[in-house]
Amino acid sequence: MIFTYALREDIHELLRAKFAIKELARDQDRKLVNNATLIANYTDIDNARELKDAVGEGTQIIFLAESIEQTELLDLLRLKIEDLYLMPVEHDKLFEHLSRMEPSPRLNLSNYLKLADREFLTTNPQIKALLIDALKVAKYDISVLICGESGTGKEILARYIHANSPRREGPFIGINCGAIPEGLMETELFGHEPGAFTGAEGLKIGIFERASGGTIFLDEIGDMPTHLQVKLLRVLQEGEITRVGGDKSIPVAPRILAATNKDLEKLITNNKFREDLFYRVSVVKFDLIPLRDRSDDILYLANFFLQYFRDKWGKALRFTQKSEEALMAYHWPGNIRELKNFIERASVLCDDAITPEHLGLEHVELLRGFELGMTSLKEVTTLAARKLELKLISQMLQSSGGNRALAAKRLGISPKVLQEKLRS
Repeated sequence: MIFTYALREDIHELLRAKFAIKELARDQDRKLVNNATLIANYTDIDNARELKDAVGEGTQIIFLAESIEQTELLDLLRLKIEDLYLMPVEHDKLFEHLSRMEPSPRLNLSNYLKLADREFLTTNPQIKALLIDALKVAKYDISVLICGESGTGKEILARYIHANSPRREGPFIGINCGAIPEGLMETELFGHEPGAFTGAEGLKIGIFERASGGTIFLDEIGDMPTHLQVKLLRVLQEGEITRVGGDKSIPVAPRILAATNKDLEKLITNNKFREDLFYRVSVVKFDLIPLRDRSDDILYLANFFLQYFRDKWGKALRFTQKSEEALMAYHWPGNIRELKNFIERASVLCDDAITPEHLGLEHVELLRGFELGMTSLKEVTTLAARKLELKLISQMLQSSGGNRALAAKRLGISPKVLQEKLRS
């Protein structure tokens, strides 16, 4: 059963909705009401809470909203309200989808936290809890250290903290401490005066001055040279910098968010990272777990990226069952960044169905063959030959810029045979 009620800010309308729902609950067909779906306009979290309390656990609520703040997303999560449609929504299409139990375009709040210009997607309870903690920390002007392997989303989390902080209107400036030559790092951070060194013809304003009032993201802080760690510590303690070649102290007030994929405590033991700086930049510490330890997110994220490239290329992309199995079996050393890269490549190479070969994960399927009891030498040889053939086809398509006629010619087969091999 689906019934609708336009929930408005007017408290009388809210009370009328609550009364109507309670009357329905007293109906003799209680089971029908318990399986009902209520569609209501979302206005604010307080009205949403009252409406949820009124309907109880037996009724699913789907909210329609013109817009929603990031803080409200987490409040809705706490209320266990997980279905929200962003307006405009064509009501006929909405009801059609609901009748098929496939609502779209659906914003599932458990899986979708919108960041400033990206999405942080997860179904993992540990990451959800981390995001809620990050939202709390964002309100306070303290330093945060984000730890995790490359590709786990450290910068995205840093942007999330900045976007929900009182400094959100200020700049967010990131710098990779391991990517800039040591001789240039100091001027990038603190700037330099004209004539400070050979080639320093003009005044350079450093990141600390430009980000004052905003946020500095020090990525891979574990790679920062030791002598610069001393200067960074002084800036954090004193709240002022001196440009290279200058003698004037300049007040600065950026917030520091740092990230690393290294064990800083081990670096401290080896005298490669200052202990006093560690405590300065890690008032709060977040650990992002690798993708292999959040297996519940692998197919969820894979399907998100699949939809992204489906829309981007205008192709009817889909995963085969074997490709989904290969995605789940792979250990993802490059984490989410690697997953997106694999799917982007596959989306270009495939016709519509993405196979393990398109993903470059045919070796995973081959190893799974042994795990599933494939012991015949003939079986293994046939499978290996097929994998090698498709690998060669994928490489030839890539080198031919996706031109199948050209790829077929270089492979010495007809375009029709190539098409059949890609489909098989």
